[in-house]
Amino acid sequence: MKSFLAAALLGLLAACAHKKPDAPPPEPAKAVESAASQAAVSVALSTSASVQQLLTGIEAAYRAGRYDDGLKLVGRVMALPRKDLSIYDRVGSIYYLLGRYGEALSVWEQALKLEKRKARRQELQDSISMARRTLGLPEPEEPKTPKVVLKPKKRPKPKARPDPKLVEELYDQGVAHYAKGEYLQAASDFYAVLDLDPEHALAKSALARLKLKPGAVDTGKNGNPL
Repeated sequence: MKSFLAAALLGLLAACAHKKPDAPPPEPAKAVESAASQAAVSVALSTSASVQQLLTGIEAAYRAGRYDDGLKLVGRVMALPRKDLSIYDRVGSIYYLLGRYGEALSVWEQALKLEKRKARRQELQDSISMARRTLGLPEPEEPKTPKVVLKPKKRPKPKARPDPKLVEELYDQGVAHYAKGEYLQAASDFYAVLDLDPEHALAKSALARLKLKPGAVDTGKNGNPL
């Protein structure tokens, strides 16, 4: 009898030794988190998801390793018609918190290109600098503004005084043509006088007379038109 009990006991011990231990039950907190993440992604993928649901779904998808769904949701967020560009900042922040610093940097740089408000641009610049430091990237060099050298304005050269002798010769030549009835040549001479001396009163008077018909011109003594 004792031998029988001993044999049975040895057999039971041997069976327990070869039996695989049961897998530990999942931790309740992780199980709840996984279910919540799956639900958040499912809601975000629905056609009626709000902006906040899409953002929550992006984070949940990446945390769960569902990268294709995460990228799909990011694309939907970026395609939304909106006036406020802060949504880019929020997507970049999600990427950064998930440790995806390259994607965060890319999204923030896109937002910076579109943002016009000075305060928001500064915030985005700060986020971009943070991401670059995290990635070990140097800060981009600011473009140097070329110095504008103002050239001094050139003063106009004073006009040379006309040669009185030349002016007088041209005027006399015009008078001679006028006396001969060569009005075209006379007019040309008087205009040449005015080119040299615009205030020459006699040349102005002679040109005024040349505008009359030749038959009405009073040549005066010695054919002088004045």
